Amino acid sequence: MLTNSIIQHVIVCLEQPEKKDFINSIVSIGIQVEVSPTPRMLNKLITEADIVQLEWWNHPTLFRALCSCSLPTMRLLIWCHVSGIENPYIPESLIDSAHQFVCTSKCSLQANEIAKRIAAGAKSISFISSGCGVEKLPTPIFNYRKEISAVYLGSLNSAKIHPEFVQFAAAVDLPDFFITMIGDLQGSNQLSTLCEIEGKPDLLKFVGYQSDIVTSLSEADLLIYLLHPSHYGTAENALIEAMAMGIIPIVLNNPAERHIVDHEVTGFIVKTPTQLAQVVKRLSNDKDELNKMKRKAARASRASYNSALMEQRLSETYKSIIKIPKEIFNFKKLFGSNPSAWFLASQGKKNSFNKNGTVTIANKAYQPILFEQTKGSVFHFRHYYPENKLLKAWSNALEKMK
Repeated sequence: MLTNSIIQHVIVCLEQPEKKDFINSIVSIGIQVEVSPTPRMLNKLITEADIVQLEWWNHPTLFRALCSCSLPTMRLLIWCHVSGIENPYIPESLIDSAHQFVCTSKCSLQANEIAKRIAAGAKSISFISSGCGVEKLPTPIFNYRKEISAVYLGSLNSAKIHPEFVQFAAAVDLPDFFITMIGDLQGSNQLSTLCEIEGKPDLLKFVGYQSDIVTSLSEADLLIYLLHPSHYGTAENALIEAMAMGIIPIVLNNPAERHIVDHEVTGFIVKTPTQLAQVVKRLSNDKDELNKMKRKAARASRASYNSALMEQRLSETYKSIIKIPKEIFNFKKLFGSNPSAWFLASQGKKNSFNKNGTVTIANKAYQPILFEQTKGSVFHFRHYYPENKLLKAWSNALEKMK
């Protein structure tokens, strides 16, 4: 949040947020927030804005707002919140059209659509992490507790958490070891069943979504943050917040995580359940090493993901864009004129959805996001546009594959 600058922000939410904690915080410091604006109001806000900063991910409502009517001239900054390495992919037309295209993780610079443009000399692509504000978290206190404490923080759905999370965790051979699972309970039943199969029914303790993260993390030593190899995340706020509080992350070698965690310095990057078990046992047996690494994790996160750094980088970007004349963007030309075309815009060249209504998936286990009810999936789009015949056909085809 740019609290110390002359830049005035107006935030537009295209629909009512599921949780209002952050909206309430923003409003409390005097920033204007418009929720579910009419097309007329949206046009007015765009006309009055010097810069339109579009927080990009493939939400059905975002496409409708952009493509349903002609929008005023604008200076367009895209801040992209999907990596683009796996589904959902970043529409190439969007990258080429924006006055500035900003990735929220360095891993996005490896996405094919972005990497080839950087190699060709594109100057309008940059990186600014959307993770910030960790300086507001309390300074960690390092205690020598007898038992090591582990948490997982984030989504439990199959498109985010690793499919073998339980098998990894079950490999840890310490008395009474368990992981506190913080996050919405969707997916918890499946994980509980897997714990039963492993013969460790108490391995995971589900506490649901917690608005007070500080209290929830105050007693934790380790963050067991094992995510699906094709997950869509970028800045990984849960990861950087935990590190800032002196919690050592243990992650897999996924693109987003390896740009945040410095192996054997601020955390660990593991490949197998055995490696995870070895790391947990090692830190449990050596509290001096545990506390040294906790300090390094906290310092690294607080140095890289603070509000002042984000403000500086965004301000520099705004100063660059403000020199560019406003122009018309024909989003209907970029994405198409109907909901099925909007959905396909983020499916990339590996598109599994055929124009005859069938779906071809090479490895459905590797693409769980296709079966999500939200996250820009075909089911998500069908929910918003139930009369679209192709969306209906594609979702029916996927239903039969479950």
